[in-house]
Amino acid sequence: MSKPTKGKSRYGGIDSLRAPAPVEPAPAAPAQEDKLEPFSTTLLGSTKVLLKKAAADERRKQYELLEQAIADYLEKHHPDLK
Repeated sequence: MSKPTKGKSRYGGIDSLRAPAPVEPAPAAPAQEDKLEPFSTTLLGSTKVLLKKAAADERRKQYELLEQAIADYLEKHHPDLK
């Protein structure tokens, strides 16, 4: 059996590590979380090749170019949709 230790233990500060951390309130979550969702469509072969080249030239993903193009279209032609 082990003897109870007197004075400072070998693991002196371990009790402070075990103490629960103060709880901070979680930041308010946005009303609607924007996340990537699957989307499928078709393009003319020549358009697809140009999209691939443009994405490679800009070192971006194809979906990023499409997302920007669609957002620009919606802003220009449907400003009421937000």
